[in-house]
Amino acid sequence: MSLSDPDRRLLRFFLASVLGNWDEVRRLRSQAGSSEASRRWREALLQVHLFAGVPRQVEAAGILVTAGGLGALDADELEGTSDVRERGAALFDRIYADESGAVRAMLSRGHPEFESWVLEHAYGRVLSRPGLP
Repeated sequence: MSLSDPDRRLLRFFLASVLGNWDEVRRLRSQAGSSEASRRWREALLQVHLFAGVPRQVEAAGILVTAGGLGALDADELEGTSDVRERGAALFDRIYADESGAVRAMLSRGHPEFESWVLEHAYGRVLSRPGLP
């Protein structure tokens, strides 16, 4: 399967952000038109902190804002918190399948709150969001 140019640019943007390659982030944003650097880019930006930390996410966001922005939010991008744990748990269980229980137990052994953080924040608030299938 071959990726389209916009998909390749999005993937490169995410990787450059995770690696802290700010010149590449700037270059990629300048190549992407305003319609391309919109929701999917915003969703990818939200995922950066899961893989590289908040400082890299903040730096990437600042560069994107000054290099052309990311467009206006769609109406459904700001969501409530009522179902994040359930949504996160469903995605987590789908990914880990038969190993889900063992992985959850391992997370809980690290710290009692860690399982909740992973399910609610990483999977529920970030990875299961609509906008970047």
